[in-house]
Amino acid sequence: MLTKASALVTTEWLHNVMKSGDPKDIRILDSSFHLPSSNRNGRKEYEEKHIPGALYFDIKECCDKSSPYGLMLPDTKRFEQYVGNLGIDNSTHIVVYDNGVNYGFFSAPRIWWMFRVFGHEMVSVLDGGFMKWCSEGLPTTSEVVQVPKTIFDGIYHPHLVKSYEDIVKNLKDNSFQLMDARGGGQFMGIKPEAREGLTACCIAFAAYLCGKEDVPVYDGSWPEWYLRSTPDMRFCPSDKKEATCMIC
Repeated sequence: MLTKASALVTTEWLHNVMKSGDPKDIRILDSSFHLPSSNRNGRKEYEEKHIPGALYFDIKECCDKSSPYGLMLPDTKRFEQYVGNLGIDNSTHIVVYDNGVNYGFFSAPRIWWMFRVFGHEMVSVLDGGFMKWCSEGLPTTSEVVQVPKTIFDGIYHPHLVKSYEDIVKNLKDNSFQLMDARGGGQFMGIKPEAREGLTACCIAFAAYLCGKEDVPVYDGSWPEWYLRSTPDMRFCPSDKKEATCMIC
């Protein structure tokens, strides 16, 4: 049994797998999520059209709902329960995609990262996402399949996650390089925050493709940092002050 999958699979590969019959060991997940400003609803769009056999992975449901920072990682038990309800066990090869229009994916790398955090390496992102799938005239459906629940055993991998305390400590010891994955306007402090910062997982995913497989993500991201840090721990380039830190 394979224990690790290619991080990126093509639409051609997935279509061929689907044509070959019932891919019992593959689960396709539509993880489409959109910022509030987009006036789009990922679940509604999934119900209208998605890749045949795909189930919907709701980032807003599989998260720590007790956190004030929004869309934070759930605990291991919650993740196990959520993905088990999607018919995913430890032998399942997961192919995740979303319907982001700018780059072919937006939220899919977040799900890819989440599975790896909980010890599952059999997870791939669909190259080009749903946008590419549709542009190639490949089949879509509005039918939502029903799958039997199963058991997923997660093992939390803390080396793939950074906490607020880790970032604070890093200000003193500079033990790792911190990257800001927001847009340039947000980084410079001249544009409002887009909120729900999922782009950091895209950077971790890109690093993985380049051979750096252990890049962690600061889950709390800028919202947590802004709310918990003191003013001297935040730096805005437009303020023309000496830099203290820059946070993704």
